Amino acid sequence: MSQLNNPLEVYKLLPKSNCKLCGMATCLAFADLVIKGQKRFGECPHLESQIIEEVDSKIIKQMAPEEQLK
Repeated sequence: MSQLNNPLEVYKLLPKSNCKLCGMATCLAFADLVIKGQKRFGECPHLESQIIEEVDSKIIKQMAPEEQLK
């Protein structure tokens, strides 16, 4: 598996149940926050620990425009 650098790549690995147990309304919204570094991939309660360990290190978090200017 290559590195993940956009929300859709992360979303494809989620259950797409929109269960809201992670605190977000949809799995896509959760994936977006994972890429932004505001949520951890492992905060999805439906993922197995093996998948979390495999994927977590491959996520490239995007910096907010304000952070890029620093």
